[in-house]
Parts: sequence; structure tokens; C-alpha cells
Amino acid sequence: MPRSAVRRTTALSDTETNRRVLCAEVFANPACVERVLVHDVTEPLTVDPHVHPDLLQLDLIDGCAGEILQHGQRFAVAGVSVCAAAPGTAHGYTLRPEHRRARVCLIRLKTATDPQALPALRTGLPPLEHLAGLLAAAAETWTPAGAPLIAAAKLAEALCRWPGADESTGVSEASHGDTTALGDAVSDRVRRAVTRLARRVDDPPSLDELAAAAHISPRHFARRFAADFNCTPHEYITARRLDAARAVLLRPGVPVARVAEELGFASSSAFSRWFSRAAGQTPRAFQKDPGVF
Repeated sequence: MPRSAVRRTTALSDTETNRRVLCAEVFANPACVERVLVHDVTEPLTVDPHVHPDLLQLDLIDGCAGEILQHGQRFAVAGVSVCAAAPGTAHGYTLRPEHRRARVCLIRLKTATDPQALPALRTGLPPLEHLAGLLAAAAETWTPAGAPLIAAAKLAEALCRWPGADESTGVSEASHGDTTALGDAVSDRVRRAVTRLARRVDDPPSLDELAAAAHISPRHFARRFAADFNCTPHEYITARRLDAARAVLLRPGVPVARVAEELGFASSSAFSRWFSRAAGQTPRAFQKDPGVF
């Protein structure tokens, strides 16, 4: 076989090239990951068309039906859908849950990579449970301080598995469990302790509680946590509590007082002050313009 023919048969597709470049960017500069979010869709969800001028957004919409808005057009979606909004592209959606695990998973990152080879929209895809699981795991460790190594590894795998516009069924699902575990036994205990206890959004755990759950001293816990997560335990807990607050605020018609109660605040004013400091906007401003999407 001529050498030129060999080169043609082994050449990477545009999608595969873009996946590799995006993965390399995430590892080289975890700060390029502006947000990782998983939002359970338990009620109808509407996100008005909006633009992120310098960010690429990838969405995995699982178990929802409705419409995606892109480039001024509306597209019907159902089942499992993926979409990519290039920097400067107006996008939004109107969704309703189709089953009890309906959710929207998204990655938003600053990148110089041309996103055109990634599909603007594909819908009616087969289940992508492993891909959704990678994004959910990354969302549990991402904070505004950046993506720690464990999150970067999961995001890189998610990008590698992102279905392409030039593939008939998308990238195949993994047939086994998590293969991206990193770190030693102490780091594993630290991660397990914090991801479990951080779900206590109405009663955030103290550093002493986190350390006790990991069976190490508070000082050792804080040092190992900073090395693994690239932020302090307090910053991490605040990020998880903020995620929970935003999820409740996105429910149609929910009053701020109810959100404050669900998150364990003494009053709606105390919650509003905390949310404004942590999110940079008031709860009511967020409800009017949920920029997380």
C-alpha cells in the first residue's frame, strides 16, 4: 500500500483533533475551566437566549424534551442531547423532565480551539451514562478557584468521549467503572470525606468534622486538601452550598425565604447577604438572569 494511502487511513478526524487539543488545554491550564455544572431538572426549566463572549459551552441534556435555541432558531430535542455553543453564540433552552433522572450537565471553558468540528446539536442519542457520570464527578470537585487534578482528569475523559458530528452513534460508553482515580490512600479519604459531607448544605461541616471523617488531623487535612483541590475546605464547601442554592432558586416561583430555610440560614436576609457575597449578585437578580447556564 502506498505510504500516502497509509497516512490517509490513519489521519485523525476534525472532531478527534479538537478533542485532543481541548483535553491538553484542560490539563495544561485548569483555570480555563470557567464552570462545571450538573442541574437536576425536576420541573420545567427555561433559560432565555444569552451569549458568553469568550467561552465555549458544551451541554449534555439527559432525559428532557423541549427546545434548544441556537443561532436564532428553535430545535426540538428529546431523550439524550448534546450541543456546543461557540463563543459569541446565543443559546438557551426550554425543557421539561421526561424521567426522574433528568438533568443538564455543562462544561464552560476559555479556549482558542476552533469548536466547529463539535456538533452544534445532536439529539435522540443512546444513553451516555458514563459521560454524564464523569461530568457529575467533576462538578463535585470544581470550585471557582479552578479545576483540581482529579476534576481535570474527569473533564479530559469527558471531552474525549464527547459525541462528534462526524460519528454515527457517538463515542462508545465505558464498560467498566471509574478509571481516573488519582492520589494515595490519604488523598482518597480526603476526597471521600469532603464529597460526602459537602452534601449537608443546611449544616455545613467544620474542618474538624471533615478531618475526623478522613481520620487525620485538621492541620494535615487542610494541607492535603489544598494540594488536591487547589482551594481551602471553606471555599469548597461554599461552592457546593452555592450550587445547591442556585438549584433551588431556579425552581419556578420559589420565594427567597424558602431557599434560606432549605439551606439552614436563620433568615432570608442572612441568606441574601451570604449569596450576594458568594455569587456576586442578589438571589432575585440570579432568578431573573441565571448566568450559570
